[in-house]
Amino acid sequence: MTALVTQSAETILAPVDGTGAARQPILADLQQWAIEMERAVDAVVQTAPVFTSKAAADLSLAWAANTMGWVIADSNPALVGLYQKQGASGTGAWVRVGPLPYNDVNVQLAIDAAAAAVAAANSLGGLFTTSYATRAIAIASSIPVAATYIRTAGYATVGDGGDALYRRVASEPTHGGKFQSLDGAWWELVKPDELRVEVFGAFPGVAASQSAAIQAAIDYLYDTGGGTLKFGVGIYQVLIGLNVWHNVTLKGVFPGFLNQYSSTAVLARGSVLFLIAGSTDTAIVRFQMRAYNDGGTIRETGTAVAIQDYRHHGGAQDLVIWGNRSANGAVRTAVDRNSTSNGIVVNGSRYVRIKNVISMMCGKDGFLAQSLNYGAGAISTNNLEVDGLTVLNNAEVGFEFFGGDSNVFGVNAGYNGLSGINVGFSGPLNGCLSWNNGAHGIVVQGTPRSGGMNVTGCYSYDNDWNGFDLTGDGGVAVSGCVSRGNGMGAGATDLSRCNYLVRAGARSVSITGCMSNSLDYLGNNPTRYGYYISNSTHKVAFAGNHSDGTFGISALTVTNPANLLAPQAVV
Repeated sequence: MTALVTQSAETILAPVDGTGAARQPILADLQQWAIEMERAVDAVVQTAPVFTSKAAADLSLAWAANTMGWVIADSNPALVGLYQKQGASGTGAWVRVGPLPYNDVNVQLAIDAAAAAVAAANSLGGLFTTSYATRAIAIASSIPVAATYIRTAGYATVGDGGDALYRRVASEPTHGGKFQSLDGAWWELVKPDELRVEVFGAFPGVAASQSAAIQAAIDYLYDTGGGTLKFGVGIYQVLIGLNVWHNVTLKGVFPGFLNQYSSTAVLARGSVLFLIAGSTDTAIVRFQMRAYNDGGTIRETGTAVAIQDYRHHGGAQDLVIWGNRSANGAVRTAVDRNSTSNGIVVNGSRYVRIKNVISMMCGKDGFLAQSLNYGAGAISTNNLEVDGLTVLNNAEVGFEFFGGDSNVFGVNAGYNGLSGINVGFSGPLNGCLSWNNGAHGIVVQGTPRSGGMNVTGCYSYDNDWNGFDLTGDGGVAVSGCVSRGNGMGAGATDLSRCNYLVRAGARSVSITGCMSNSLDYLGNNPTRYGYYISNSTHKVAFAGNHSDGTFGISALTVTNPANLLAPQAVV
């Protein structure tokens, strides 16, 4: 292709001339080439405006001082060239600073043809994009009418992660992803596959609440049909809890924490939602339907569509939810900073998914799923899917869920002030770990509505009270589990020092293929009963279980042996 400079670098820097004789570059040629390249680069980097005449440039003064521009054609050839804008936006003039960086008429004709193509595309609804450093600068600019799209390089500063693409629209959009430029035009965000929260002005590491900006981003996603809100690595401070409406998912980069969670200094790592001290909200992140009561009919906000089964289809992934309950992580129940907030709350919603999330240091529960009355009766949480949730050092229960059919896998619950896991739903509770909690390790409270639970491959140890506490009349099958060294709490009664306790009134309980060990992590034997089965009223299936160690009272106690199905002593 014909060069766009007076002489090419290949010619200027050639080590020999045409005859093969050695030569040195001529400094004047180098200087001219560098000047032409600087002008061209300046113009391109700044996404220079292109004008078909000097008169057209004089009519377009809404450019910042020192902006470079191109006049590519004019009835007076002397006016063709590179220009620099002098004076603030809306004032001043375009001043010629040099020729265009080319000297070939074919190149000129190509540029003319490109300009004509842009004009033709615009007349047919085509695309023409211009760029601005930040969103604020775009708002303060009179944007050329030829521009159908604009791109910003940041929200507050260039490169801050808030860069975005906007399109021109005829009227003000009904969602929050919009702004109005100085010339009165409306622009709406072009929705990406994953929306970075910085596009709405929320940033990590800022010593002020980012709640409003994050909520605005969530609302925008909901209003435009749903999507994923992406958080970067760092601490996003919040004072007011976030309402995550249906079809919206919060997604970080990774969750983590530094130092042992039972020590005083515990620090969050990864993508963190951090509750500012003094918050009075009841949840840091709250999943529920965005709905209203229309005379007894519950309708979806925005669309007015009647909600039939409260399907949420949102969730959270790769995040840390940090309750900031106290500076002293070693005391499980200390709440001197925040005392009212649960980490994650799911209210009366179906199909919420939690994956690879940490919820810790909360003044209440780490995770709470419950019913909610939207105005026409209580709606239970149903079809919950948990795949990797760590709940640590919360002042009350680590993981608490009472609802309908659900699938819970991989809950790790440790150092919580009350029980680690407290549940009553229909479905599997698989591969969970509960240790060093202030009450029971795993509590299963079956209810008639739940239809039964299957607790498989779970491990409960070193808790202050019972390892597995089974109650209620909904039915529970416990298989392949391990319970060790439970009942460490000072003042615990004998029936609160069991590895497995089946309480009186528990219906349809089976325990098969499980292990009970009396030793705690200190090498002591705090457990009074390996298995205590209170089955005077209902039958209990008990087979293939194992017990090891020295128990304070008994490895196995059955209150009514006649009600033990397939009776078999522990081995």
